[in-house]
Amino acid sequence: MFACVWVEQYPDLTLNASDISFSSETPITGENVTINATIHNIGEADANNASILFYDGEPASEGCDLQLHHPYRLLSADNP
Repeated sequence: MFACVWVEQYPDLTLNASDISFSSETPITGENVTINATIHNIGEADANNASILFYDGEPASEGCDLQLHHPYRLLSADNP
């Protein structure tokens, strides 16, 4: 007797505080600031069409979505 088992594989996106940097650590009002972030995929599947959002403050307690809309490249599985 044989059994067929289907195992789902998922991406697992993560980053550390050291993976984020800003073009200015002390911006003034109205200044453009570039955010650089390295997102790691430690999961078992590629992350296609991932949404990566940046907030000013804590998202769960009235943090403001910075509304950054840029294309992201494919995050391959096991991309630490």
